[in-house]
Amino acid sequence: MSSKPPGKGATRSRNRVVHKRRLMYSVLYMAGATRTQVYLTPEQRERIDALRKREGRSLAEVVRTALDAYLGVEHVDAETALRETFGALPGLEVPSRDEWDRG
Repeated sequence: MSSKPPGKGATRSRNRVVHKRRLMYSVLYMAGATRTQVYLTPEQRERIDALRKREGRSLAEVVRTALDAYLGVEHVDAETALRETFGALPGLEVPSRDEWDRG
């Protein structure tokens, strides 16, 4: 068993998997979304940035989650989202299960 840390190849592979996971999330979640611009105070932006960095989430994801909680909107279940978006991206390449992050 090697005690060497993972090399650059492992980092690139992990980054590729994370990118593909975010793409899949965006495709499933954003199918019926509209782009919206909002102005935040510096304090709001600092607090959101701290939260998203701590939780490893995007700014948009934090804002959507906060809005859903404020509005009391229930999330669409995975089965409904998959049924409504099935076939939307026929050329999408999904990483093999060997590349999935299990940690």
